[in-house]
Amino acid sequence: MLWKRIAEALMDESDSIMYVAGMDNYELQYINAQAKKVLGLPLDEQNYIGRKCYELLQGMDAPCEFCKNSCLNRHSFYNWDHFNPKLHTHFWVRDKIITIDDVDYHFEIAVPANDKVQKQLEPYGFHMDVVESVNVHDDIKIGLPTRDQYIENYKQTIRNLSKFGVKVICYNFMPIFDWTRSDLFHPVGDGSTALFYEKNMIQTDYNAMAKYILDFTEKYNMTFPGWEPERMSKLDELFKAYADVDHEKLWANLKYFLEAIMPTCRECDIKMAIHMDDPPWDIFGLP
Repeated sequence: MLWKRIAEALMDESDSIMYVAGMDNYELQYINAQAKKVLGLPLDEQNYIGRKCYELLQGMDAPCEFCKNSCLNRHSFYNWDHFNPKLHTHFWVRDKIITIDDVDYHFEIAVPANDKVQKQLEPYGFHMDVVESVNVHDDIKIGLPTRDQYIENYKQTIRNLSKFGVKVICYNFMPIFDWTRSDLFHPVGDGSTALFYEKNMIQTDYNAMAKYILDFTEKYNMTFPGWEPERMSKLDELFKAYADVDHEKLWANLKYFLEAIMPTCRECDIKMAIHMDDPPWDIFGLP
């Protein structure tokens, strides 16, 4: 069909990664030329059709835990960012549902985060010396046996960022929540609003606080780092996973993490800058 050839030609001209996959069966129907290039596939390769997207694109043997299918609609793009463990690259991602012949498909556009940001900065004479933030996986903070693989991923991210001139990486080691606020629109004297925290308003119901944040992000089709919908849907599981983590264990796990990545930091001439806990005291029983 002519429209299909035109659409594929336009997507093949893009320097973004694009693909189309089934919503229910995850089977790839199309990947563009840039995706083939990044994956090391010949440009005339067609054998990918029918393969699982999570297998070819992410190197996994089961559907991704972070799959955004449940968040998508036909009317607007869902914007998020993701570290691809197979490609060792952080991407800015846009996803939505497209309907072809009455069948819904998952359409994704992915751009390497570093490329996109650097191109935005260059016209203004800025340089990407500092990145905030590169999140630390929960398995590392909890101290699970799987932490070593996630630490290897983190080290690869350090190497990747160094190639773009990054000299400082900001991060935090806060359990579950990257930051906590009791009011996203607190009025200030000049009539504007600001993020606000009032200790007495943060009680014991972490799900209520999460709902307040997510209702806002859903309304404006945005995502806050550390407050991703798929992460918040597993809050009860996360609290159980952190049940045995006290102050001493959290410090020990931070020490283990830093000692593991420091050789890579020295190799890449990158400094690590930790963000203080926000707020700087225990909340919801978390250290």
